[in-house]
Amino acid sequence: MLRAPRKSDGTYCDGSVVKRCPSEAVETVCRGVDCQASLVARTASCGSATFCYAKSDGSHCDGAYLKTCSDSTQTALLYCGVCSEGTVGVAECGTVRFCATKISGDYCDGDVWKQCDGSSTPRSVLFCEAGCVQWRTGVAGCGQENDGWLSNAPGHQIGATAAAAALPLLLQ
Repeated sequence: MLRAPRKSDGTYCDGSVVKRCPSEAVETVCRGVDCQASLVARTASCGSATFCYAKSDGSHCDGAYLKTCSDSTQTALLYCGVCSEGTVGVAECGTVRFCATKISGDYCDGDVWKQCDGSSTPRSVLFCEAGCVQWRTGVAGCGQENDGWLSNAPGHQIGATAAAAALPLLLQ
């Protein structure tokens, strides 16, 4: 039985999917853009595979994707839906410096769920496929039907923990 030659270490395109070799682990599925590969650099990405070649270190927008560049190499890729450029090397999913005016907590920036921690940049971001829902200040999440107050909705255990702590006081 003939086997296909093994691919070299790096990333490559399998249709619209970016995979890492030799494990063939899926890194991401491209949305709205083609997966492009650079055979010379043995790298692939949604959008341009050579995007970081001419970019400074930092984060940059390649269409709806936030890409992190270091030494002319892409080190991270995140789909945002909407990506915004700030100063040179500073880009963010949604609105740049969104968290600068927010207290610590979870917030919606369009369809992007952001966890703010008191700094101007979010601690983490996630594009919400079904939309982001803001229930009250500091409490938000991706497409949840309830507000997470007494549920185990991902990212909302703080409300449940506070309720559990308050319950014994209420029963006294």
